[in-house]
Formats: sequence, C-alpha cells, structure tokens
Amino acid sequence: MTFRNCVAVDLGASSGRVMLARYERECRSLTLREIHRFNNGLHSQNGYVTWDVDSLESAIRLGLNKVCEEGIRIDSIGIDTWGVDFVLLDQQGQRVGLPVAYRDSRTNGLMAQAQQQLGKRNIYQRSGIQFLPFNTLYQLHALTEQQPELIPHIAHALLMPDYFSYRLTGKMNWEYTNATTTQLVNINSDDWDESLLAWSGANKAWFGRPTHPGNVIGHWICPQSNEIPVVAVASHDTASAVIASPLNGSRRRLSFFWHLVIDGLRKARRHLPMTRRWQPTSPMKAGRKVAIGC
Repeated sequence: MTFRNCVAVDLGASSGRVMLARYERECRSLTLREIHRFNNGLHSQNGYVTWDVDSLESAIRLGLNKVCEEGIRIDSIGIDTWGVDFVLLDQQGQRVGLPVAYRDSRTNGLMAQAQQQLGKRNIYQRSGIQFLPFNTLYQLHALTEQQPELIPHIAHALLMPDYFSYRLTGKMNWEYTNATTTQLVNINSDDWDESLLAWSGANKAWFGRPTHPGNVIGHWICPQSNEIPVVAVASHDTASAVIASPLNGSRRRLSFFWHLVIDGLRKARRHLPMTRRWQPTSPMKAGRKVAIGC
C-alpha cells in the first residue's frame, strides 16, 4: 500500500484545527483525523479589534508537533484561513503595527468613498470581487490614512495564510485565491492592480506577484529534524472547500452555511463577459463569488 500523509491547518474566525489526511493511492481512499482543535477570537488592543496571531501560531505548531510525536511521516503541510486580513512586516520580518481584524470599524465609510472616487463599475471590472466594507482595499486605505507613521517601516504585507506559512518556513508567498479577496488583484493580469493599490495607499513593493496553488513555499523542520514541504494550497478557506468538492461535468451551484454562493465551473478561465455585463444593482450576476453575509 502507498500512503501519503498530508496535514491541513484550517483556521476560521472562531476556531482552528490541525487535521491529518491519509490518502491511499491504490484504493483512492482518504481518511481524516483531527489532531488538534483550538479556539480563535477577536481581541481589543490599543483601540483596534485584532487577532492574536502569536497564539494561533503556537496552536499550529502544537498540532504539527503532535503528528511528529506519533512517528507519522508527513508528506506536506497546507494552511487555509479566512480572507482579507493581513500582517505587516519590516525588512527583518518583524511585525509592524497590529494584525487588525476585518470586524474593526476603521473602514467605516471607505467603500462608498472608493466607489465615488474610482467608480463602482470600474472597481468591479478590475477585480471581479463583490463589494464588502472590510475588503483589504479599504483596510489598507484606513491604515495609510490613520497610521501614516507606520508606512516607512513596512516592507511586506502578507495575508493570513501566507503569514503563517512564512512563520513555518521563513519564505514569503502571496497565494492567488486569498489574494483575490483583497479586491486588489486585477482579473485580467492576475497581478496587483496599480490603480486600486494607488487608492489604497499601499506600495506595490509590499507584495509579490500572486502565485497559483500547488507550489512548495518552503520547508518546516519537525522536532525529528525532518524537512516537510509547506505547500501553497488554495488558501482561502472557501476555495479549498470548492476544490475538495466533486465538481465534475455539468454546471453546479454550491451554497454554504455562511451564505457564500459560488456559481460556475471549476475552470481556469474566469467569466470576464459577466464582469462586463454586471450592473451595480445586480450583484448576483457576478459569476465568481458573491458574499451575501459573513
């Protein structure tokens, strides 16, 4: 029998878990086992609503160490989280400012301001992403307006799954599925949109070009000194859920309990004609991902 043991780190806004997936190639069977489950939640710090990323990192490492202590050979590790939130780093890889959560009020009114200044249709046709007041586009604008003293110290902006992968490997990556939640990725170029970045106040040098899932970011060294590949999975949790679903054949529609509706086929091409036809009063025509409520 040929087995592959893959560890999945799945982080949500209220909890996280480290799962062991064992894939048996001959039988094409997959078994899942929960290794470690832990709480996540919002914190109040210096007037902001934040995430305790140090606690989350410790919980991730604890789960990984538990697998290693069982003597299981891990073939790969992948991390997914929620979207839009990020961690800022300086040139030495140390955090700058606070890891502010999407539920913080700092973005109040900024979505309407962006639509007025850039045009609602223009923003959508560039990004193809539904308008949500906590998208990274507005978070960065809030940051650069409200905390300009941080800007000279910022060298990198990593989205949550990329940050935890960096903490395990020392290597930086900007994975595509989570990057698109920022409302800053251009749907035509698959790269950061310079016009949207300019409005946000962020420097394009803070970001590397988004990479598609499947590449090895780096390696984590377990207590037994084994180097384990950390793979850039579809790191937005909804994207991972869709990829794990049997979307073969005809058109499918998936409805998730957190009211995300995904309509379309799991294909590399994007539905550009739909973004061109989209009317501001009819967000359900988007053809990518529509968030009704989180």
